[in-house]
Amino acid sequence: MIRPYIGVEGPIGVGKTTLSTYLKDTLKAELMLEVFEENPFLKKFYEEPECYALQTQLFFLMSRYRQHEKLRDDGSVLVSDYIFAKNDLFALYTLNGAEFTLYQEISDTLAAQLVVPTLVVYLRADLETLMARIHKRGRDYEQGRDMRDYMEKLVQQYDSFFADYTHTPVLTLNTTDTNIVEDVDARHDIIQRIRTEFDSILADQPTQTPLL
Repeated sequence: MIRPYIGVEGPIGVGKTTLSTYLKDTLKAELMLEVFEENPFLKKFYEEPECYALQTQLFFLMSRYRQHEKLRDDGSVLVSDYIFAKNDLFALYTLNGAEFTLYQEISDTLAAQLVVPTLVVYLRADLETLMARIHKRGRDYEQGRDMRDYMEKLVQQYDSFFADYTHTPVLTLNTTDTNIVEDVDARHDIIQRIRTEFDSILADQPTQTPLL
């Protein structure tokens, strides 16, 4: 049985974890959150990206692989605030040619062994909104003077990545003017859109039962 799995993606500060948590509660699903605080290279990467990019990406790759390899095709719904393929997105952005070639060989080998999402929810927001959310949450390593330039390029990278992403269906949602924490109606609307799309996909898979 293929496990029903919603992966929520988008740039830093767009609200992936918040939405994933609401989906977990609504769908009575298992929640898998990205582990990022434990990466010992992350702070150094923000300070000197050209020196610490490969170490940072490989640490994330193996950390995310260890999370994904524990998944079981038990039929219960899984919601995650990231997808394994995001590793390649960041690697394309941060690694040079030789580093990326090495990284890609490792990534492709690992990815072939893992569960893929039934649906990817791609959250978007404009740069000003993202910067305001990042500032509000106050993580020290995200407050550097080069963060805005980094985010501007990252947003472009996300859009380019999902423009060519064909591995699984993608539902794109713009959250620039949406606060799903404070606006309950907006939250319900977004969750309903996701559930409708998810159920439509499950209905086309004879081994799955729609949620609604």
